[in-house]
Amino acid sequence: MKADIKILTPIFLLVFAAYFGIWNFGFVYDDVQLGNPHMQSLTPFSKYLTEPGVYTGNDENPRVWRPFGAFARVISWQLFGNHSGYHHSLNLLLHFMNLVLIFYFVKKISGARWLGGAVAAVVGVHPILTEAVTWITSQSTLIW
Repeated sequence: MKADIKILTPIFLLVFAAYFGIWNFGFVYDDVQLGNPHMQSLTPFSKYLTEPGVYTGNDENPRVWRPFGAFARVISWQLFGNHSGYHHSLNLLLHFMNLVLIFYFVKKISGARWLGGAVAAVVGVHPILTEAVTWITSQSTLIW
C-alpha cells in the first residue's frame, strides 16, 4: 500500500498542476443547463429514470438521456448551488478517483505497479479528458 501511495502521489501532483485553478472558472457554454428547473428539486425521484428531458432541461427535444448523470447533477446542484468552484472541484475529485481505479485495474491485470502508474499518469493529463474535468455538465463522463 505504501508503494502504491508513492506512485500515486506524484501523479496526483501532476494532474493537480495540469488543472490548477479550475475552481476559479465560472459557468460556461452548456454549464448554464445546471439552472434548468429539473435541477431545483429531488422530487419526484422517478423523473430521473423516466423522463429523458431531465438531463438537458429540454422536455420537447431531449437529445441525451443519462438517468444517473442527471441525478448526480441535481445532487451537486443541491449541495453547491450557484457556486461554480465547488462543482469544478468535485469534477477534479472524481477524476482523481478514476485515476486510482485505473491504477489498480492496470496493476491487477498486468502485475506491474509501474505500468499502472504510467497509465494513470497518461490518462490523468491526456487532453481528451479536459472537457470532462473542466466542464461541469460533463460530470457524467467522469461517473460512468
